[in-house]
Amino acid sequence: DSSAFLRRNFLDGMCLPAVQEPKPAILAYQLSDLFSLVICGYIGGRCVQLKYPTPQHGFWLYSLAAALVTAFGGGSCYALLMSRPGCRRFGWQDPFALMAALVGLILASQAVTSCEEAFGHCTETFRFFDCVNNA
Repeated sequence: DSSAFLRRNFLDGMCLPAVQEPKPAILAYQLSDLFSLVICGYIGGRCVQLKYPTPQHGFWLYSLAAALVTAFGGGSCYALLMSRPGCRRFGWQDPFALMAALVGLILASQAVTSCEEAFGHCTETFRFFDCVNNA
């Protein structure tokens, strides 16, 4: 049926950008993207841990939410605003991306205490980087 063929091709064409823009060279390296997600997961989890230094009720849930919002919030907003409804793809749909953000969250919970036990005097260094990241 030609109308179904035309409709399918028309809808498929709607998902493609009108002008193909060159992608940044850094996106050719998937590890850099995953490393970025680890850092975002770390920053989100660390932000909650700075606010609540001793784990309270819901601490891990808040930390997880903060890590995921930090890692995927901007890209999800971009996909919602700039993509057509049937063409949206989100970063959190990739299991490797989710695992990278969770690794960052685990690092956020363990990095300061492990560094303090091993080397001592790490708290000030981490606080400085926390201020830079949260700014």
